[in-house]
Amino acid sequence: MAVALPLPMLPDVIVMKVALLVPIQLQPLAVDTLMLPVPPVAENDWLDRAAEGLERFGCDFVGGKVLPLWRGPQPAWLPNGPGLHWAVIALMDFGLEPAEFGCNGIPWPLGVNEVTRREAFTRVGLFDNQLGRKAGTLRNQANREWHLRARELGIRGFYIPEMVVHHVI
Repeated sequence: MAVALPLPMLPDVIVMKVALLVPIQLQPLAVDTLMLPVPPVAENDWLDRAAEGLERFGCDFVGGKVLPLWRGPQPAWLPNGPGLHWAVIALMDFGLEPAEFGCNGIPWPLGVNEVTRREAFTRVGLFDNQLGRKAGTLRNQANREWHLRARELGIRGFYIPEMVVHHVI
């Protein structure tokens, strides 16, 4: 589910927060059981870092690190650092230097830590809900498909390493 929040201090920006609603069920749940997502925890300077990144690079969207906040012990089999396994659990860390998304091996940002200018949605359109989360799967191509359409129209975004969110795992 995506929620758009217009920001009074940055009137041309919409913050996109995407809640991951894919609980792993180890046993059948009773009909009256409700699973609620745990929201990510942003660093105190998150919005300032996003605004600085938009201004510094003159770009249309920015995204940053998504680091784990473990609810319990980290599984021993899961490496403690970036890799392909991180994308599956919605984590991202491309190091200490800013980089352009969609270039030089940097994939598109994770929706859990992205800020996009309102004008980008006016030009590109909204996410295609037909490509969003599917029950019982980890499939979600709406974010990627939007960024591909955006790139075709000249919309650019940058990874801002100081823009940090901690994602509850």
